[in-house]
Amino acid sequence: MIAQGEGELLEFKETLRWDLRQGLVHKRLEDSLLKAIAAFANYKGGTLLIGVRDDGAVPGLEPDLNTFGGSRDKFDLHLTNLIKDRFSEGFRAGCVSVSYPAIDDRPICRVDVKRSRTPVYLNIADSGGTATPRLIVRAGASSPEIPLSQVAAYVREHFDT
Repeated sequence: MIAQGEGELLEFKETLRWDLRQGLVHKRLEDSLLKAIAAFANYKGGTLLIGVRDDGAVPGLEPDLNTFGGSRDKFDLHLTNLIKDRFSEGFRAGCVSVSYPAIDDRPICRVDVKRSRTPVYLNIADSGGTATPRLIVRAGASSPEIPLSQVAAYVREHFDT
């Protein structure tokens, strides 16, 4: 799966929340991960691999696990709570499954996301700190936000049967 590289149904994230450049926990990384989950749900579904770099290298979860005292259980609880709190418990239970395969003895996190039958909006804060609901979709290997002027048309074409 990793060898095929990122695409419309596969996304890699090196970490959940540990900023490797700044050496600290950074909320914007969590937002990026949640955007990918929303994008998959609003498209055809897909798989997110945490602990895998964009080039396909597999450093694993160690940087993130260290922020939880080395505990995968705490990592899992944090990820589950992020999804539940930013979307809903029903969405987490019905559209998202999480597993922890190992590659070359390094654990990664696999997040499988099913296509949602209804639009999934994600509240993301702007530069001023005001959170507004946004519709994020999948386009190739990226997860762009649908402009407000196009949301109704996208929802009508993608979700109405």
